[in-house]
Amino acid sequence: MRKDKRIFMFVPIIFLIIISLYSCSERNKAPGRSDKISVVLEDGEGFTAKPNVIFVESGDDALFHIKLDGGMKILSCDYKDYEIVDEAVSQIDKYGYQLLILHNVRYSTVVSVHAYSPHMIEYYANGGKRKDGGNSSEPVILEGSTGHLRTNTALGNDIFEKNGYVLVSWNTKADGSGERIGIGSRVDSEKNDVLYAVWAQAPETGLFTYREDERGLFITGLRAETDCIVIPAYIDGIPVKGISSSAFEKSQAKELVLPETLEIIEPDAFLDAALETVTFYDSLTDVSDDSFRGCNIRTIHVNAVKKPVYSGTYFDTFPDKVDWLKSLGEEKKIVLFSGSSARFGYDSEMIDDAFEEYAVANMGVYAYSSSKPQYELILGNMKRDDVLIVAPEFDAIEEQFCATDNLWYEFFAMTESNYDLLSELDMRNYSHVWDDFREYQENRLDMPAKNYSVTPKNHDEDGNIVGGMETYNKYGDYIYPRPNQETEGLFGIKRATYHVADFPEETVECLNVVLEKFIEKGIKVFFSYAPRSEKSVTEGSDKDERSRLDAYLREKLSVPVISGIEESIYNAIYFYGTDNYLSDEGVEIRTERIIDDLKKQLY
Repeated sequence: MRKDKRIFMFVPIIFLIIISLYSCSERNKAPGRSDKISVVLEDGEGFTAKPNVIFVESGDDALFHIKLDGGMKILSCDYKDYEIVDEAVSQIDKYGYQLLILHNVRYSTVVSVHAYSPHMIEYYANGGKRKDGGNSSEPVILEGSTGHLRTNTALGNDIFEKNGYVLVSWNTKADGSGERIGIGSRVDSEKNDVLYAVWAQAPETGLFTYREDERGLFITGLRAETDCIVIPAYIDGIPVKGISSSAFEKSQAKELVLPETLEIIEPDAFLDAALETVTFYDSLTDVSDDSFRGCNIRTIHVNAVKKPVYSGTYFDTFPDKVDWLKSLGEEKKIVLFSGSSARFGYDSEMIDDAFEEYAVANMGVYAYSSSKPQYELILGNMKRDDVLIVAPEFDAIEEQFCATDNLWYEFFAMTESNYDLLSELDMRNYSHVWDDFREYQENRLDMPAKNYSVTPKNHDEDGNIVGGMETYNKYGDYIYPRPNQETEGLFGIKRATYHVADFPEETVECLNVVLEKFIEKGIKVFFSYAPRSEKSVTEGSDKDERSRLDAYLREKLSVPVISGIEESIYNAIYFYGTDNYLSDEGVEIRTERIIDDLKKQLY
């Protein structure tokens, strides 16, 4: 009985404590905010948001009306799921406004945005018509992309048209004698803020033979000889979708221009044709090497009609790196090249400081893309007395030693935001160009459309938006913080081989052929080793076998090997995320070593 009485007396006390705590909690809550979370927009340059703190229900959208200083715009936000909308109130007080929408905010959070001042470009129809109905002698003024050294141009089919003509490019001069810029490709907008449309006239549509099926209208032939075949976008108002097999078999035309409507080129459509140059849009999806069987095409010009999908990814770093390399002009340069181990493997600023007479460019992107076209583009932007350091990755020997002539779909992905890079290549040096382009188109078919202003500098390696810092520096190094790993584990990627048998002489000679082109130009070329975790080498790639491989490469390569092979094998703690991405400390160790190696060669 006494036990039951104590329990009965204790219950009211617990009840009073609960009521007291609830009352205290209620007194501390702000009126009207009992179930809401706070969202804070940090202050930044070029904009204001009042209020910059709002309260929403968990799971709701958060909306900020942002007032932008003259001409400024929002580039990005570090919240993952956001939307930017132009506001209709833009002219009330001579300031621009944008609406920032953060979708499905579940917890209290602080976000930041990056505002920018856009480059404006004037586009002239140059004989065409404005689609907006405006005076065609007056320009269409559009904002260029931002976040890059150079600006991507407009997709011209959105703004101009000319009946019976195909838009083939932009040009810095009205007569076409200036710099040619592909539709959607990059231009230095600070030097060239006026661009003119360049048109190619198609033959009269009555000269074409054609057929129709469920896929659309297909060209079957042309009743006229011409040096340049220009396929019209429409015949009798029907869009031209394809070119039939044998339509231009053994044609003696040197040039081919395809419209933005064209999607299909059937096998043997240009069998044994004399084509040297092809201009087409990235609307072309169904094409193969068989479409151009027997052709010896030197140059391709790809125009964009689709929005990019690889913007912000590591593939998208390649055009930025080329832009940086081009910007160095006549400066003496040290160029670092391999795959992604270069992106993660150098502190280029340390190298820049150590060699004051040189500028530095880190050109590494992805080891499993073909190196051969990358070398060709790098070579075109280097000169006598420049320095090239190559450090091929041994888990991608075929690609890294230029033992394949394929471009692979990855190279098209790497040039998506500046297709003009493709026109700098001699396509006669490559095989399976059209097959690889088709694979590129297939891979990006269901990927979400982005825009050219999305930049890798605001994303991490996995494509997630990063706020508060840039993830790449101007040199091309990936600089997102990477601590040492706590254990000496294996990440499980493809292991690298250090067996002499995996480097036959013909493979090494493929790299020699490419590097000798640099040497012939007076460029100093040196071979080093890519960093690798000691845990991620193949079985049998022990120290003795690595020593034999080092001696073999020093004998067979046509350029000096400046680093010790054992110095490239690191304790596993010095990697981050995968077995050839060095941590911050690993980068410092590796960079100090390469500086010492290079000083011994240059001084």
